[in-house]
Amino acid sequence: MQSFLKFYLPVYMFVYFTVVFVWPSYRTWKRTGVNPVRFNSEDTAQNYIGFVMKLLMLMTVIVVLVFSTSGKLYQYFLPI
Repeated sequence: MQSFLKFYLPVYMFVYFTVVFVWPSYRTWKRTGVNPVRFNSEDTAQNYIGFVMKLLMLMTVIVVLVFSTSGKLYQYFLPI
């Protein structure tokens, strides 16, 4: 089962992020010409939440890749 997850999780994550984030962002950019991923340099709550979301997505990708490539290194992460 674990060998199945080591292959399935990265594939699922790639498809999920593409369908949920990349494709809608690309469509918005093509229709409006505005990049929906880029935030201002202002110090607002919206920019902070955007930064936290990007950070959480990056951390999730790192944990899944570490799980898929190195079982021993994954043991040092908190159980997610």
